[in-house]
Amino acid sequence: NKFNTLFYMILFRNTPKLQQALAGDDTQSAKKSVSGLKNNLAQINMELLKGKAHKAWMEQIKKLNGSIDKISAAKLIKEQRTHFAVLSNQLIITIRKFPPLHKTIYKASCPMAFNNQGASWLQQSDEIFNPYFGQMMLHCGSIDEEINLPRVLEGVGNEQ
Repeated sequence: NKFNTLFYMILFRNTPKLQQALAGDDTQSAKKSVSGLKNNLAQINMELLKGKAHKAWMEQIKKLNGSIDKISAAKLIKEQRTHFAVLSNQLIITIRKFPPLHKTIYKASCPMAFNNQGASWLQQSDEIFNPYFGQMMLHCGSIDEEINLPRVLEGVGNEQ
Protein backbone atom coordinates (compact mmCIF):
# COMPACT_ATOMS: atom_id res chain seq x y z
CA ASN A 1 0.00 0.00 0.00
CA LYS A 2 1.01 3.61 -0.43
CA PHE A 3 1.81 4.19 3.24
CA ASN A 4 4.15 1.19 3.45
CA THR A 5 5.99 2.20 0.28
CA LEU A 6 6.39 5.78 1.51
CA PHE A 7 7.63 4.60 4.90
CA TYR A 8 10.24 2.37 3.27
CA MET A 9 11.49 5.15 0.99
CA ILE A 10 11.86 7.52 3.94
CA LEU A 11 13.40 4.90 6.17
CA PHE A 12 16.10 3.97 3.70
CA ARG A 13 16.75 7.50 2.55
CA ASN A 14 18.22 8.33 5.96
CA THR A 15 19.01 5.23 8.03
CA PRO A 16 21.85 4.00 5.78
CA LYS A 17 23.47 7.43 6.17
CA LEU A 18 23.06 7.19 9.94
CA GLN A 19 24.48 3.68 10.03
CA GLN A 20 27.43 4.71 7.85
CA ALA A 21 28.10 7.79 10.00
CA LEU A 22 28.24 5.65 13.14
CA ALA A 23 30.35 3.03 11.37
CA GLY A 24 32.70 5.85 10.34
CA ASP A 25 32.89 7.31 13.87
CA ASP A 26 31.31 10.58 12.62
CA THR A 27 29.14 12.17 15.33
CA GLN A 28 28.14 15.23 13.27
CA SER A 29 27.06 13.25 10.23
CA ALA A 30 25.03 10.98 12.51
CA LYS A 31 23.21 14.04 13.89
CA LYS A 32 22.55 15.33 10.39
CA SER A 33 21.23 11.94 9.22
CA VAL A 34 18.95 11.47 12.20
CA SER A 35 17.58 14.99 11.75
CA GLY A 36 16.74 14.15 8.14
CA LEU A 37 15.04 10.93 9.25
CA LYS A 38 12.86 12.79 11.75
CA ASN A 39 11.91 15.48 9.23
CA ASN A 40 11.00 12.91 6.61
CA LEU A 41 8.98 10.76 9.02
CA ALA A 42 7.01 13.87 9.99
CA GLN A 43 5.95 14.26 6.37
CA ILE A 44 4.20 10.87 6.21
CA ASN A 45 0.48 11.33 5.70
CA MET A 46 -1.02 9.39 8.60
CA GLU A 47 -4.46 9.70 7.00
CA LEU A 48 -3.39 6.86 4.72
CA LEU A 49 -3.93 4.57 7.72
CA LYS A 50 -7.25 3.76 9.33
CA GLY A 51 -8.40 2.08 12.54
CA LYS A 52 -5.95 -0.23 14.27
CA ALA A 53 -3.23 0.51 11.73
CA HIS A 54 -3.44 4.25 12.47
CA LYS A 55 -3.29 3.61 16.23
CA ALA A 56 -0.32 1.24 15.80
CA TRP A 57 1.52 3.82 13.69
CA MET A 58 0.95 6.53 16.31
CA GLU A 59 2.54 4.26 18.92
CA GLN A 60 5.47 3.40 16.64
CA ILE A 61 6.21 6.97 15.54
CA LYS A 62 6.27 8.14 19.17
CA LYS A 63 8.89 5.50 20.01
CA LEU A 64 10.90 6.18 16.85
CA ASN A 65 10.95 9.92 17.50
CA GLY A 66 12.03 9.35 21.11
CA SER A 67 15.07 7.39 19.96
CA ILE A 68 15.79 9.87 17.18
CA ASP A 69 15.74 12.78 19.64
CA LYS A 70 18.18 10.99 21.95
CA ILE A 71 20.62 10.32 19.09
CA SER A 72 20.38 13.96 18.07
CA ALA A 73 21.02 15.21 21.61
CA ALA A 74 23.94 12.85 22.28
CA LYS A 75 27.35 14.49 22.33
CA LEU A 76 29.48 11.33 22.18
CA ILE A 77 29.54 8.64 19.51
CA LYS A 78 29.20 6.01 22.26
CA GLU A 79 25.90 7.59 23.37
CA GLN A 80 24.68 7.82 19.78
CA ARG A 81 25.41 4.14 19.28
CA THR A 82 23.51 3.20 22.44
CA HIS A 83 20.45 5.12 21.24
CA PHE A 84 20.88 3.74 17.71
CA ALA A 85 20.52 0.23 19.15
CA VAL A 86 17.16 1.22 20.65
CA LEU A 87 16.12 2.90 17.38
CA SER A 88 17.16 -0.18 15.40
CA ASN A 89 15.12 -2.50 17.60
CA GLN A 90 12.13 -0.21 17.19
CA LEU A 91 12.63 -0.08 13.42
CA ILE A 92 12.71 -3.88 13.27
CA ILE A 93 9.35 -3.98 15.06
CA THR A 94 7.95 -1.22 12.85
CA ILE A 95 9.12 -2.82 9.60
CA ARG A 96 7.26 -6.00 10.58
CA LYS A 97 4.05 -4.08 11.28
CA PHE A 98 4.34 -1.84 8.22
CA PRO A 99 6.33 -3.84 5.68
CA PRO A 100 7.76 -2.09 2.64
CA LEU A 101 6.78 -3.56 -0.69
CA HIS A 102 9.00 -5.44 -3.14
CA LYS A 103 12.29 -4.94 -1.31
CA THR A 104 14.81 -7.00 0.61
CA ILE A 105 15.99 -5.78 3.97
CA TYR A 106 18.73 -7.40 6.01
CA LYS A 107 18.64 -7.67 9.78
CA ALA A 108 22.25 -7.69 10.92
CA SER A 109 23.72 -8.04 14.37
CA CYS A 110 26.94 -7.81 16.30
CA PRO A 111 27.18 -10.18 19.27
CA MET A 112 30.01 -8.15 20.82
CA ALA A 113 28.17 -4.80 20.99
CA PHE A 114 27.50 -3.35 24.42
CA ASN A 115 29.78 -5.61 26.42
CA ASN A 116 28.70 -8.78 24.61
CA GLN A 117 24.98 -8.11 25.06
CA GLY A 118 24.69 -7.81 21.30
CA ALA A 119 22.71 -5.41 19.14
CA SER A 120 20.93 -5.51 15.80
CA TRP A 121 20.23 -3.10 12.96
CA LEU A 122 18.58 -3.01 9.54
CA GLN A 123 20.48 -2.44 6.34
CA GLN A 124 19.94 -2.69 2.60
CA SER A 125 23.12 -4.59 1.81
CA ASP A 126 24.26 -8.03 2.88
CA GLU A 127 27.76 -6.64 3.52
CA ILE A 128 28.27 -5.79 7.19
CA PHE A 129 29.07 -2.21 8.16
CA ASN A 130 28.95 -2.30 11.95
CA PRO A 131 27.55 0.93 13.42
CA TYR A 132 28.48 -0.06 16.99
CA PHE A 133 32.27 -0.33 16.72
CA GLY A 134 33.02 1.93 13.78
CA GLN A 135 36.32 1.63 11.97
CA MET A 136 37.79 -0.47 14.77
CA MET A 137 35.60 -3.47 13.83
CA LEU A 138 33.77 -2.29 10.72
CA HIS A 139 32.85 -5.72 9.38
CA CYS A 140 32.19 -7.48 12.70
CA GLY A 141 28.76 -9.07 12.74
CA SER A 142 26.51 -11.20 10.64
CA ILE A 143 23.29 -11.19 8.70
CA ASP A 144 20.65 -12.82 10.90
CA GLU A 145 17.72 -12.54 8.58
CA GLU A 146 16.88 -11.62 5.03
CA ILE A 147 13.45 -10.02 5.03
CA ASN A 148 11.96 -10.46 1.58
CA LEU A 149 8.85 -8.44 1.04
CA PRO A 150 6.02 -8.69 0.28
CA ARG A 151 5.22 -11.78 2.28
CA VAL A 152 2.58 -12.86 4.72
CA LEU A 153 3.25 -10.83 7.84
CA GLU A 154 1.74 -10.48 11.26
CA GLY A 155 0.69 -7.18 12.71
CA VAL A 156 -1.74 -4.47 11.90
CA GLY A 157 0.15 -2.60 9.19
CA ASN A 158 -1.65 -4.46 6.42
CA GLU A 159 -5.13 -3.51 7.62
CA GLN A 160 -7.10 -0.73 6.00
